[in-house]
Amino acid sequence: MERASSFLASILARRRRRGGGGGGAAAAAAFRRSSYTRLSLVGESLSQTLVSPPLLGSSYFLIGFRWDRQWLVVNSKGRAYTQRVEPKLALVEIEMPSDAFSKGWEPTANSYMVIKAPGMETLKVPLSSKHAVIDGVSVWEWSGSAFDEGDEASEWFSNYLGKPSRLVRFNTSSQTRAVDPSYALGYETMFSDGYPFLMVSQGSLDALNEILKEPLLINRFRPNIVVDGCNPFSEDLWKVIKINKLTFHGVKLCARCKVPTISQEDAIAGPEPTETLMKFRSDEILRPNSKKQGKVFFGQNLVCKESLSAAAEGRSSRSAIRFTFYRRYLLVPKPRLKQTGPTCPIDTLKLDACVNILGGLVNIVIGGEGQATDACCPVLEGVADLDAALCLCTCIKANLLNINILLPIAIEVLLDCGKHIPSDYQCPGY
Repeated sequence: MERASSFLASILARRRRRGGGGGGAAAAAAFRRSSYTRLSLVGESLSQTLVSPPLLGSSYFLIGFRWDRQWLVVNSKGRAYTQRVEPKLALVEIEMPSDAFSKGWEPTANSYMVIKAPGMETLKVPLSSKHAVIDGVSVWEWSGSAFDEGDEASEWFSNYLGKPSRLVRFNTSSQTRAVDPSYALGYETMFSDGYPFLMVSQGSLDALNEILKEPLLINRFRPNIVVDGCNPFSEDLWKVIKINKLTFHGVKLCARCKVPTISQEDAIAGPEPTETLMKFRSDEILRPNSKKQGKVFFGQNLVCKESLSAAAEGRSSRSAIRFTFYRRYLLVPKPRLKQTGPTCPIDTLKLDACVNILGGLVNIVIGGEGQATDACCPVLEGVADLDAALCLCTCIKANLLNINILLPIAIEVLLDCGKHIPSDYQCPGY
């Protein structure tokens, strides 16, 4: 845990010296989306996309960006192929029609999804043709029917992978696939691993690349929402993200599988980034009180709130410049921990607003006002350097927040407040 905290503190300090991150001056917001049209294939970087509203009964359900994770390659038994078992899929590229992500666009008889791979002829999959339905398609624990994309696509993938394969498309007219109800009850997805949206910040990737021998591209982690202008791993704490008229809920940190270790340029797997992430992003460090399963985390899984409401009909989401991130309020009183050891010289209740902003509990505006220093510095004015750090430690613990994640951010804020805090400072009792 000490290594993890020291690492994050050093990253934040370097970003601060370069003028990056969200600890000082307001950071410019940026946002982009990527579409991975078929599970485990290379994605497209998009300037705009629409949230897909497939018609189910009498209601529209926003279960993913349009065209994203709708296709799947399956074996002769209908089981999904992924890069975990077929890394060659990393080299398959897709191209959608230029207008396919525009609002109101519908495919015509001349609309195709174009698929390419090394050593293969180009495959064109019609987007408007009628499909046969096949049963027995399965992804993880889910099984159901799907649209079959025909014999030509089947022969193409069978030849490329060297084994019987078929290309199928999610059957939105009759099928539903629920996400884990333990984290997001009532929400659905298509052929993604588990959730319709995955968000990663550019700051997190940059922080990781600073300690890797060979930097990685964002496509290793396959997010379909990428944000910039925030501190590394800030997205861990965001619980509600507003993008224009849509509201996304952060429901679960993304546990990473083998796929990020596979180069998307040559399909060769290696030990990174998992080996490095294990040092500061493992369940042992981020969830010290939970059962250890050897997992590493990078990114946040999201669901779209409007997917539970028929009022979402016709809504869409386009790229925007400015976003507001919220963390929901707790509706019950937060228990206060009994203080032991050194005590803070001020009433830590006065620091609640400061710590709430550090943890994303009240309101973080990327590219706007309301920086944490505005809430923290006035309260800590006149308090000695280490006493100020102790006060933040006390308040973070009293609110039952993750000290390993928030302490490096708190130290950066203290530096902005003119306090002199050692980069390896640790909260007493940790």
